[in-house]
Amino acid sequence: MHEYREWIGIPDEHRFVLDESKRGWDTDRATRSREKCGSEVHGTGRVVEKMKNNEFKRNNHYVWSFYLKGWSPEKNNVWYLSKKKKSVKDSARGLACQRDFYKLRRLEDCHVEIIQAFSKLCASHLRDEHDNILRPILLFREAEKELKRSGRLSKEFDREYRKFRQNYFEEIHTYHESLALPVMQQLRHNPILVSRDDVLSPEFLSFVGHQVTRTKKFRDVVEKFFDESSVKGVAGVDADLIDRTRECSMIQTFLLGENIGKSIFLSKGNYSVTLLKNASGDPFITSDNPVINISPKAKVCENGTPEKFDIYYPVSPQYALVIHETGLFDNATFEVGGGWVDKLNIDMARNSDAHIFCDNKESIERYKKYV
Repeated sequence: MHEYREWIGIPDEHRFVLDESKRGWDTDRATRSREKCGSEVHGTGRVVEKMKNNEFKRNNHYVWSFYLKGWSPEKNNVWYLSKKKKSVKDSARGLACQRDFYKLRRLEDCHVEIIQAFSKLCASHLRDEHDNILRPILLFREAEKELKRSGRLSKEFDREYRKFRQNYFEEIHTYHESLALPVMQQLRHNPILVSRDDVLSPEFLSFVGHQVTRTKKFRDVVEKFFDESSVKGVAGVDADLIDRTRECSMIQTFLLGENIGKSIFLSKGNYSVTLLKNASGDPFITSDNPVINISPKAKVCENGTPEKFDIYYPVSPQYALVIHETGLFDNATFEVGGGWVDKLNIDMARNSDAHIFCDNKESIERYKKYV
């Protein structure tokens, strides 16, 4: 084992490690989830997601392909609206993804300071989560600096570091997906058996929180904010600081996703969960931005958060989840007819970036004018 690997805790096979004990997760349940997905557990509260030695994961999905397959009668191909506004049928594996979407740039000291300053603005329980996520990034960075100082920087380390920066966030999203998989499978095959505790578990809420912030649309909104800030300027803020913040914004948006899931979990007493059963003849559609806020009180407050958060997340053409704090629905299961289905599909299309998905061409044609 090489010295730099010993120092930063990376074994002979590059791996991703998260300490679940800091999340307060049900580790027995998390372990069962991972065992179904072929993960390997090393000790209590430790998970290791191995990857092939030479694999650089460049085709990054910002919407889980397994999720999109819920709209595939053949368990693979789905109908979707292309960027050219055409209704097309293709494999879910090639949709809602972008090359190198999660690739981590090489961080400079200024980037680290910006990220840590952002984290300090958050509550202490959220900072613990941030530290856990940032630790491998900072350790790899310090390892490189130490090896440069000692003249021991090698091509092997450089390749390992490039692989880490290429794969790290892709692996974390894969990890969250693996923990959400049992609930997602139940929602697809036996949705009535899914309980409120299943949906409001930290594992599933973490997945949902990250689905909000991992999309191309969310990143484009952030980019637009920095573009406008660069042009108009921000009182008392140096233009160079705006540019440096933009350069590390991918990490900050990831931390925001962590904040959303953890915050809902800690205030879950304020939330109800309703499973919507589609009783109409038309299916629910989904999009490349599949988790949306349908609250009638979704006005954004001064701190940038919505006044109320009613999460709508369709999970198949027949069922959708609503995690709501406004009492939008009275029951744990609620049948919706054509009027509700049409309204929710329009909301989904309007909140999409470029693509909507469904199990039939007719629905794509019907709602594409709202995209």
